[in-house]
Amino acid sequence: GFAKLGANPYWLGDSISIVDIAFWPWFERFVAMTHYRGITIPDDCTRLNVWIAAMRERPAVKQASNPPEFFINSYGRYADDRAMAGE
Repeated sequence: GFAKLGANPYWLGDSISIVDIAFWPWFERFVAMTHYRGITIPDDCTRLNVWIAAMRERPAVKQASNPPEFFINSYGRYADDRAMAGE
């Protein structure tokens, strides 16, 4: 659990690493899954939620991030059930 792994917010410890940088874009886009499919990250996923909060506070992430609407609009055609069925 969280206590066993320590209180470090990043995947490999207290400093950001290539692992964090590689995973972040997928979680930045997660807002589209929430919007179109109602999928959320459960509150009891404590380590993951701590990591997400830590990443959102990084100056580089703030500078390079897109607003939620960007992903919602970008993924709209994929989320449409008719588009997925090839209609």
